[in-house]
Amino acid sequence: MKPRTQTTTLMWLLLVVFGLAVSAAAQPPLPADSAESYIVQVADGHDAVSIVGATGGSVTHQLGIIGAVAADLTVVQHLRLEEDPAVERIWINGLAELTGKPDRKTTSKSEVVETHYPAHLGADALHLAGIDGSGVTIAILDSGIFRDNGLTKSPLGSDRVLTEYDPVVDKVSTTSFSEDDHGHGSHVTSIAASSRVTSDGNYNGMAPGADLLVIRAFDASGSATYADIVRGLDWVLANKDRFGIRILNCSFSATAQSFYW
Repeated sequence: MKPRTQTTTLMWLLLVVFGLAVSAAAQPPLPADSAESYIVQVADGHDAVSIVGATGGSVTHQLGIIGAVAADLTVVQHLRLEEDPAVERIWINGLAELTGKPDRKTTSKSEVVETHYPAHLGADALHLAGIDGSGVTIAILDSGIFRDNGLTKSPLGSDRVLTEYDPVVDKVSTTSFSEDDHGHGSHVTSIAASSRVTSDGNYNGMAPGADLLVIRAFDASGSATYADIVRGLDWVLANKDRFGIRILNCSFSATAQSFYW
């Protein structure tokens, strides 16, 4: 019985391997001239733009914060870069996702619901002492924010959104801001800095006096590419001293594209 069992197991393994091979063979390879978006990281001292350009690849994002670029590459261009000793890593420009979408219809804009966030963490005592985040800038990398006074105005009623950066199109705006088509960015911004006051005189947000920078990388479906997220981070790093950024909030997740280090 034992030899027969081993033989049966071996036959099943061979069938599985054969099935996988047939399945793989049945899927047509990508055309040689079709391009996909990748992130190409190079070793220190090398110019990623020039290296990718030399293969004919089309650079879409410069990602200096990680010494890389995002580029559209054909199969041939990808293989050429794989063989280049100056190239450290190449990985697909995948997607990150936001989790949860607030229901904008649950409360009216005139209704201020007690959130209890500040009280749970003791921030309400700081508010009473006059410490409300004034003089600090919080950068929110997310889907944008609603045009709500509790988000866009300080406790004194002044405008506090210093600027908005859209890494998808690489555009900065200081006067005309986009709407939050998803809702998640408004949710996390409210927790961090809502200046709305309840009937008991409590602030909804942890730092209601803080200034805000909006980095709108995520679309209405709550998705953003790795390249757009990293370009947003690159912009924050380059402008942290200019705007006095002390806090950066990133609340999203993605399938790992590499080892944790």
